[in-house]
Amino acid sequence: GTVVMPSYASWFRFEQIHAIEKRAMAEWFKQPEGVSKTFRSYVECRDLIINLYRENPRRYLTATECRRHLAVDVCSVIRLHGFLEHWGLINYQINTADRPVLVGPADTAGHPILLAMPDGSLVPKDEALAAGSLAAAAQPPSSTVPTVRLVGRANIFSSPSDPSAGA
Repeated sequence: GTVVMPSYASWFRFEQIHAIEKRAMAEWFKQPEGVSKTFRSYVECRDLIINLYRENPRRYLTATECRRHLAVDVCSVIRLHGFLEHWGLINYQINTADRPVLVGPADTAGHPILLAMPDGSLVPKDEALAAGSLAAAAQPPSSTVPTVRLVGRANIFSSPSDPSAGA
């Protein structure tokens, strides 16, 4: 199929690294020699991701799928994927219904809140508040309150003739 690229990405060329790329993906270009992130490895990773997308431009290309094809750290793949997606170099023609949705915590607004009572039973919060058992549950019976006796420690650094020795 035909690959459509947005006009705002007209700066992109396969055969070169643009200043926009160098600025946005600086970690690939400021490494000393012998490190895995180099100009050459950047071009190889970038081109591989773009070519993966172009194999089937109607299917959303995930960072996870890109990671499976690259021997680079996960954070770099995610950043590169996000950069290419931001500029419309990948996932540009994807229908919004086909895009993955960020999944957050489930909505629990319609679920009852259960309180664990001291006897081990679960009681709906509304019932506990209405019956006043919530306030009673918050106060432990007086017979179970331990008595605390604080005893001072002897001062091991004082001499036996020191009057503060027992304090």
